Amino acid sequence: MAAQTVRDGQLFALATFAEEKFFGAGLGYAVRPGGRVRLSIAAALGRSTGRLAARSEVLAGFHLEPTRQHGWAVYGGAGAALVLTERDTAEYLLLVLGVESRPGRVSGWFAEVGLGGGVRVAAGLRLRQGMRRP
Repeated sequence: MAAQTVRDGQLFALATFAEEKFFGAGLGYAVRPGGRVRLSIAAALGRSTGRLAARSEVLAGFHLEPTRQHGWAVYGGAGAALVLTERDTAEYLLLVLGVESRPGRVSGWFAEVGLGGGVRVAAGLRLRQGMRRP
C-alpha cells in the first residue's frame, strides 16, 4: 500500500519566555508525506516587549504514532524561527517536544514545549485533510 500524504492547517497560540518575551497567535500549514515525518510552516502576530511583532517558523517533526486514532501521541522536531519587530530582527534554532491528540483522525489538539528564542510553549488545533476514515 502506498504512503498517504496528509495535509493540515492549524490555529495556535504561542509564547516565548526570555529577556524579550513574545505572546501571539497564528496559522500554520503542514504536510505529512507518509510515515512519521511532518513538515510545517507557521506565522504568528503578537506582542514582544510591548511592541507589535511577527514570528515565523519552519519545522521538521518526527511523530512516534502518526496514525493513532485515540488518545495522545508524542513527537519531536527541529527547525528555525524568525522574529520581526519594528526595531529588530532575530533568528533562532528551534527544538520542540509535543503531544498531539488523535493524529490519525481529521482533527486534534496539540501542545508543545521547546527552545527557540527562549523557552517556547504553543498549543492549538489541527484540522487534517487526506485522512482515511476508520
